[in-house]
Amino acid sequence: MDRIPVTIITGFLGAGKTTLLNRILDQNKGKRIAIIENEFGDLNIDKSLIDADNDGVYELSNGCICCSLNSELIVVLSKLLDRPEPPQYLIIETTGLADPTSIVLSFITDVMVQSAFELDAVITLADASLLDKQLKDHPEVIKQLALADLVILNKADRVSKEDIDQLMHTIESYNPQAEKIVATQAEVSEPLLYKRAFRSEHIQKNMKAQKPRFYLNHLQETNSLSIVFDKPFDFLLFNNWMNYQLNGRCGELYRCKGVLYVEHFDQKVIFQGVYDQHMVQMGSLWADGEERKSNLVFIGKNLQKEFIETGLEQCLTEV
Repeated sequence: MDRIPVTIITGFLGAGKTTLLNRILDQNKGKRIAIIENEFGDLNIDKSLIDADNDGVYELSNGCICCSLNSELIVVLSKLLDRPEPPQYLIIETTGLADPTSIVLSFITDVMVQSAFELDAVITLADASLLDKQLKDHPEVIKQLALADLVILNKADRVSKEDIDQLMHTIESYNPQAEKIVATQAEVSEPLLYKRAFRSEHIQKNMKAQKPRFYLNHLQETNSLSIVFDKPFDFLLFNNWMNYQLNGRCGELYRCKGVLYVEHFDQKVIFQGVYDQHMVQMGSLWADGEERKSNLVFIGKNLQKEFIETGLEQCLTEV
């Protein structure tokens, strides 16, 4: 059985998460989508409820499933899998006050969850009229941006074009690798499901234009570091450094990803991580004549640029 793709929608209170979710459901009528929410809130389900079981799982008249995250995530996921017709897609809308890290980690570190579900993308909504203030007052907003594969800067009609430009630069400083879209009333023209942001081919494509750079937000001490290496990595040295040196010694790491040029490997090696968990997978073959190099991005708080660069350089080999 194919794994069920999962999209996580996050963002601070009032950013437009439920509006976006309703738009996604309207655009995907006929598809059996499961929705997990901390609370149903303004989701338009009142008139469409046709069945609810004793476990808090609601089946909607459009074929979708809705359940409340009032117990452990693993328990809720098991209930969905036990249904006569499991969902074709799963969307999780986090509470606006939540740091989504633990939910993301469940889908990339738990073997049972990974056997049935595949994390497709993390979508973060940001309120253009309040983002600057929220970044100062609420640390969880930073993590919501840092973990995103797609950031939707919503409510753009409430600010000036100059403000939009500055906000996009701010978002870029927190997460240079994320796709970014400006929207009003959470209206987005492109498809938001099946983005496959955690698959190796997407990461390879997304990292191609990467250039070395270092962003630092002095107010929050949050930074992002992009590094390019022309020499190949020794895979064991790199893996050991990630496991035993990076975590806890370079600051608080929110997310990292990259495409690696590894000695003795004809394929690209894709790595990605959230906090202290990281994983690697094989990518495509290096093409004939293709320039071989490694592109890496680290996003976190108080990241030590020199420590990371020096540590990675020690994992390189001579060509």
